[in-house]
Amino acid sequence: MTATSLRIAAVAFGCLCTMYLVGGALIDALRRSRTIRIARAHGSIATVLLAADEEAEEAAMGLPRLRRHDLISLLVDLTVELDGDAKKRLRQLVSASGLSGRIRRMGRSRTWRTRTQGARLASMLGDGDLQRSLLGDRHVSVRAATAETLDRQAASENIDLLLDLLDDPNPSVRFAAQQALLAADGRIVEALAGYLGDSDRPGTLWALEVAANTPHERLTEVLERHASSEDPARRRAATAAISRAFPDPVPLLVEQLQHADAAVRAAAVEAVGRLTIHSLAARLGTMLSDTAWPVRRAAGRALIDLGPLGEMVLRHHLHDNDRYARDMARLTLIAASAMPASHDFDVDAFLPDDAGTDAARAAAGIVP
Repeated sequence: MTATSLRIAAVAFGCLCTMYLVGGALIDALRRSRTIRIARAHGSIATVLLAADEEAEEAAMGLPRLRRHDLISLLVDLTVELDGDAKKRLRQLVSASGLSGRIRRMGRSRTWRTRTQGARLASMLGDGDLQRSLLGDRHVSVRAATAETLDRQAASENIDLLLDLLDDPNPSVRFAAQQALLAADGRIVEALAGYLGDSDRPGTLWALEVAANTPHERLTEVLERHASSEDPARRRAATAAISRAFPDPVPLLVEQLQHADAAVRAAAVEAVGRLTIHSLAARLGTMLSDTAWPVRRAAGRALIDLGPLGEMVLRHHLHDNDRYARDMARLTLIAASAMPASHDFDVDAFLPDDAGTDAARAAAGIVP
């Protein structure tokens, strides 16, 4: 290689290094500029949402000067986190900044990521048609994002669509739909009763959880039917819902406490404790001798929920003829700090296994 070639190569290498350094410095400067711009936008949006009216209006005037991409990115995160007056101001901000058309176009984009962003921002427009369209979108992320951002009014107006989403094959969509239904108003009762009237729907368990948080006499008939279902999970969920929906759940709970399925008995026991039905304290005491450990554990916890009366029942069963009842009463009282544990007793070493050997139980500190 000649000297001339070496000089050319050295000059080329120097140019490349210079370009690399200049390009890197330029990219760093652009990143710092964007970081500063985003930080200022955060401050302006916080002022718009939280400050007094005059100060909020002044801050809002500067937001349209932001790049729309940056403003959209900020608003997407805020739609899920805000409610009440702050969300109302955010809607006014979207309207004033001229983003409404952009959001509608995002909701109709061909790419699912853009539609997902549009779905999160659709609640800022109050456009019911757009939200209904997005609830039926072909992509799971769009459906979930739309259901997640529905407010109380929008959820109440789309109850039928949300109930249909409980049958969605994707669990994230079902969860988002369920949370939206829990926020809906009284219009949900009739639609929920109609949904639960069809016992073959894939989302019945999700709907039963909604019914458990929507106490209403209208739901009692369908809940009774599900409480006698062949599906243990459905019976358990229906029992939990019945305990809240029935005006007087005691007769049905007594019946469920005698059910052949342990999961149903455990759900009924938990309902007694949750509702603090003191009249069933003695019955819970007998459940400490149940053949299924989950039922015995639920009985102990439910008795603690009943307060002093429940603790008295537990202390009585410390001398029960059944050793399993004695063990559960003792463990429950220790866990509730109602009696001191002996220095050689380790609650964490307890092995809750009905098939456990006497040696294993003795190692756990439980004497027959």
